[in-house]
Amino acid sequence: LEFFNEGLKDIVNYAHSLGFKVFINGVRAYAYLADYYLWEDFVTIPIDGKYIIDPNFFNTQDNGDPFSWENGLAKYLWLRNNGTLRKTIALSFVDTSTGEGISYAIYGYLTARILGLAGWGFANYEIFSEGGSIQIPILPPLGESVTEIEIDYENKVLKRLFIYGNVTVVLSENPTAFYPLKEYSKRIYVDG
Repeated sequence: LEFFNEGLKDIVNYAHSLGFKVFINGVRAYAYLADYYLWEDFVTIPIDGKYIIDPNFFNTQDNGDPFSWENGLAKYLWLRNNGTLRKTIALSFVDTSTGEGISYAIYGYLTARILGLAGWGFANYEIFSEGGSIQIPILPPLGESVTEIEIDYENKVLKRLFIYGNVTVVLSENPTAFYPLKEYSKRIYVDG
């Protein structure tokens, strides 16, 4: 493991010496090395050949080993506490042929914004094997965050106030999302 770790550092340093940015996809232990870190299976996970909302996203149990795969809020808390959250890009897989799948993409986007990740993207779960076009979800503009994140672990609710309004995501058996429908529902002005 030590040989691999040193080799990975050498590769990252070499890429940086050439002026390239580095994107790491893997366990949390390597997030600090990169300019960006990829969080796959964000909010959605495969079960029985179909991507659904992760029923364990609110899991905060962490075995403390950064070389093991953790997901959900356990991963979020580790990334936040280790200063790598703002360079984390989330990736959600969804079935874009259904309205439910598009809703899951929107949940992924809103959750990433509430958690304060650096970015978010989605991919059709079959796009690599099937090819073709995918339906793009219409994502609500939120602007900058105004408050800190609110996490209700018991009810699986995430909340945060953004410039254009309050955003609430419930990631339970029947996921729901509440966000401003009007592009400019509320603006905050500083006067004087």
